[in-house]
Amino acid sequence: MKSYAVLAFRCALEFVGVQYFSNKAARLGRANDNQSERLTGIRTNRVTIHRFRWGLLFASCCVMSAYLCAQLISAHTAQPTKTSTEINEAKAIAAFNAAYSVLTYPRCLNCHPAGNAPLQGDDSHPHFDRVQRGEDGNGVYALKCNNCHQAQNRSGLNMPPGAPNLLANGSLDYTTPRWHLPSAQTPMIFQGRTPAQLCLQLKDPKQNGGLTAEQLIHHVSADSLVLWGWNPGEGRSTPPLTHDEFVSKVRDWLENGGSCPK
Repeated sequence: MKSYAVLAFRCALEFVGVQYFSNKAARLGRANDNQSERLTGIRTNRVTIHRFRWGLLFASCCVMSAYLCAQLISAHTAQPTKTSTEINEAKAIAAFNAAYSVLTYPRCLNCHPAGNAPLQGDDSHPHFDRVQRGEDGNGVYALKCNNCHQAQNRSGLNMPPGAPNLLANGSLDYTTPRWHLPSAQTPMIFQGRTPAQLCLQLKDPKQNGGLTAEQLIHHVSADSLVLWGWNPGEGRSTPPLTHDEFVSKVRDWLENGGSCPK
């Protein structure tokens, strides 16, 4: 585009120069009007210069028209360039939306209810026998979670599921069950949350159990209750993503800035 502008500018300069010499020739012709041969030569030069001048003017107009047309086309067809921040934000939101389909699936949502009673089944109906959360998330009175839920799934269709305890060193203890809801103090509700609400909640240490981004990735990667979602026992469906895909989406979301849907 710049080359067109330079060319047009040069043509305009040449036009001004030709105009100057043309006017000078005209004045010279009028001063020597009595010299017929010289006048004839000057008139011939004036005609030549006149034609050359209008030729340059025409060429300059063509160049300028081409430049303006190109600018207009460019303005209508050029796509706005996204910054790296905008690209990362889009990646993060897309990744979280994919992970959201797992977080709100019954295997996750049933233990993250809006009320104080766990849910069960693919239709997320209230838990059998009116089980309640309790202050520590392990149930109340005789209806403790571990009374029925052991360290592994019980065999049979729709029998009580179970998961092993997670030790401090990251290994699994199959002699001790790990089956509970989040505590009443930090209930970590998934049920009824929009993508934007759940996204903000999971990033907030005050609402996610005090987890950093790195710890949250580790939680969804290795926690036995999370892993159970892909091994839920007979009669229960699994989430729409594989476990590896789910972890990958959570990692992509957080490592690209953790932006949330609007």
